[in-house]
Amino acid sequence: MLDKLEAIKDRFEEVAQLIIQPDVMSDMGNYTKLSKEYKDLEKVVTAYDSYRLTLDNINSTKAILEKRERSGIPGDG
Repeated sequence: MLDKLEAIKDRFEEVAQLIIQPDVMSDMGNYTKLSKEYKDLEKVVTAYDSYRLTLDNINSTKAILEKRERSGIPGDG
């Protein structure tokens, strides 16, 4: 699943670069199509970035707790 989301993010970044190209901007049909794709992908990428941040926070917290357990530092509660 993460591989597929990463591919979507890569496409989002590619489209972001394409829509600022002068030749794309001068072709309204193509520009409109890419702008719509960008907007659609942006929703997925925003959610994916939030998900990745949450996973990173969970992993960091686990690492801190494991370090506490190994060093014998008591936790709260």
